[in-house]
Amino acid sequence: SSSLSPTPGACIIPSGKKEDDVSLFTHRTFLRILWSNLKMHGRREGMRHAFRNLRDYLSPFNETLVYFWFHMVHYCDACTPPPSPTAEEDSPTSPASPSSSSSSSSPSSLPPSSSSSSLLFVRFLSLHPALLDADAMPSVYYSPALLHSDEARRAVVLPDRAALPNLIPSVPYTKMHRL
Repeated sequence: SSSLSPTPGACIIPSGKKEDDVSLFTHRTFLRILWSNLKMHGRREGMRHAFRNLRDYLSPFNETLVYFWFHMVHYCDACTPPPSPTAEEDSPTSPASPSSSSSSSSPSSLPPSSSSSSLLFVRFLSLHPALLDADAMPSVYYSPALLHSDEARRAVVLPDRAALPNLIPSVPYTKMHRL
């Protein structure tokens, strides 16, 4: 199983002991770490930070699985419309913040406050609930044999069932040569 959550609904409260923290590590927490790194550092640096920090919590560490989830969080974030000012007034789960536009994967100059960030993350998950299914989403793109292989644990491997969604639209080969 690709699920990262032995304790549904738990949150990380670091105790200084890796084995204690891992028992509280959920898939939602994992997504929050990826999303937070993306929002604070942008795609490239955010991925580096996430990989570096998650190596201590995920055992065995799976390069492909972490890359997959970071890619999906980035893709969904880029497809998320920014909160509207009227939604902010009507709903506490849709705050607007000029420094944390959800449609951008570039880092914010100032990180949103903790409560604002929490509300933005709740909004993000409410718009992309499929991200919460730790098993179903990867299985669309990867066979279990490939996803959990030694190769996938050591290095990022391409999916064997379907291509990952792409933010850059495909351009047919013949049109590329006319540009």
